Amino acid sequence: MTDFVLKVVATVVGVGAASGLFFRDDSVYLISDNSNYLYRYSLSADALDKVLLIADSLHEQLPKKLKRDFEAIAADGDRFYIYGSGSSDNGKRNLRITLDMESRQTDAVEAMTDSYARLRELAGLRKDDFNLEGAIHRDGNVYLFNRGNGPNQMNSIFKLDAANRDTTFLPVELPELGGVRTALTDAVMVGGDTVYFLAAAEDTESAYHDGAVNGTLLGTLSLPDFTLGDYILISDSHKFEGITFVEADTKHLTFFLCEDPDNGEQATALYRLTLNR
Repeated sequence: MTDFVLKVVATVVGVGAASGLFFRDDSVYLISDNSNYLYRYSLSADALDKVLLIADSLHEQLPKKLKRDFEAIAADGDRFYIYGSGSSDNGKRNLRITLDMESRQTDAVEAMTDSYARLRELAGLRKDDFNLEGAIHRDGNVYLFNRGNGPNQMNSIFKLDAANRDTTFLPVELPELGGVRTALTDAVMVGGDTVYFLAAAEDTESAYHDGAVNGTLLGTLSLPDFTLGDYILISDSHKFEGITFVEADTKHLTFFLCEDPDNGEQATALYRLTLNR
């Protein structure tokens, strides 16, 4: 996994602070950590449209104290699931939105405050070490990826088995970049047994406040135990926060990535990452 090509393929004007994405057919669906909308970008038409997720706020961009902090988007059948990070006490970041993939109409808005509290209790995590940034729904299981950018740097995965009503906590040890521990920012499953993850090194001990960026790793985790496999540095300056699988052939895997540059601009660079098998 040493050879790769990373390049910008589009600039999506109108979306800032991109935190997650999903690719299907000709469209890239994006969420933003400070927006109350789901965006759809057509690659062929170079066009953007959006739908409101929660009707209680028509403002597109929300200030840090009020934002929903949507950080993870997962697809399951004909539904999208969008998760708030849970990284504050005010409850605004503790929502899960379910919406129909075709109509993009919201089906449910769930308060996850109690569920997130149970996850923290299971893992022995303090509130300031809890910061969900990735989600995968697959085969009746939900995998939630906790970004270890709090004081105790607790990178970890929660596996929720709906059939057995069982939850498993799996800590993950990740390397450092420039003396800063990398922290999970998103993940996607390829095939049935390999997870490709992003982990950024941000010089902060807060799940709430931003810091200087030392780069981003791409790595693999093998199911069922999420054993850490290979990893490579894909940027020494970008904080990539979203990854989605695009396609595979006998020689290459292709992904789209998005980043949050923390610069306040309402434009998002969409990257294509082509990785040699």
